[in-house]
Formats: sequence, structure tokens, C-alpha cells
Amino acid sequence: MPYASGEIPMVGDRITDKRGRVGRVTAASAGGIFTITWNDGVAGANYTIAERFTLISRSSESAEK
Repeated sequence: MPYASGEIPMVGDRITDKRGRVGRVTAASAGGIFTITWNDGVAGANYTIAERFTLISRSSESAEK
């Protein structure tokens, strides 16, 4: 399932949620489960609904994979 902005979650993506928190995707599976580490240091649980998040930036390294 894609982010609200249309992209599929990838490791290394910098994202924001609807509350304005910023984080980075630290794991993503082909099954649509991904993990976020928030900039405040909180490691989020597994997420499955990517449309709650918006992609801020994608590293060139993750985009090449």
C-alpha cells in the first residue's frame, strides 16, 4: 500500500505523519509491513497502513534497490 503521496515504502525513506512527526523507515517487507524510527528516538511498531504517512525524501541508495 503506498504512502498518501503515492510512493511505496522503502528502507531509508524520510517520512512524516499527519501530526507532523518526522521519522525514517528502517525496515520494509514485500508484504507491506514497515518499521519507522521517529526523530525523537522512539522506534515505532510495525505499520501496515502507509497512506497515513507522506514521503519527505528518499535517499538515492534506497531508490536504486
